[in-house]
Amino acid sequence: RSELDALCDGTKHGGMLLEADLCTKRKLENICSGFNVYVDGIEDPYNLGSICRTLYASGAKSLILPLRDWSFADKTIVKASAGAFEKMDIYWIEKEEQLIHCCRAKDIPLYCAHRKDAISLYEMNFPESFVLALGGSFRGLSSLVCENSSQNIVIPYGNDFKNALDAPSAISVLSFEILRQSKWQ
Repeated sequence: RSELDALCDGTKHGGMLLEADLCTKRKLENICSGFNVYVDGIEDPYNLGSICRTLYASGAKSLILPLRDWSFADKTIVKASAGAFEKMDIYWIEKEEQLIHCCRAKDIPLYCAHRKDAISLYEMNFPESFVLALGGSFRGLSSLVCENSSQNIVIPYGNDFKNALDAPSAISVLSFEILRQSKWQ
């Protein structure tokens, strides 16, 4: 037991360990059809885990993230995602141009959660395959991604409130409306 505790950095392991190899990085060119999400500006591993959990539960096919080393927080992300981080197809990109090029090459529309020239989430009719781009609440999306958006989408609020929702909350609203639409089409 003491050996397990030492290997797990604590006692919350349930008496089991799994030895695994590192995941291979998926190439964006192999992205699947369906509901795919690009998220930029996430710094907190708990938020990333929460986003993964929500996307997986709502039926998203993949998550696209800027390339960075999250290995320092693997345990946190896996725990916060309730294991969804390991179940989702995750694609890492070095530059946003890769995302834009892939969307164009595969004729997949890119939609941005961005207020400028946006329509309401509830007026949007989502196609079978698309990429939804969402920025973190501090930086938002880059101008390059926004300029290449097929349509900007906004979540209508119930009160006059000018601030953005945090990324996990926005992902929840957006992804479950997309699921609702796909179930009733």
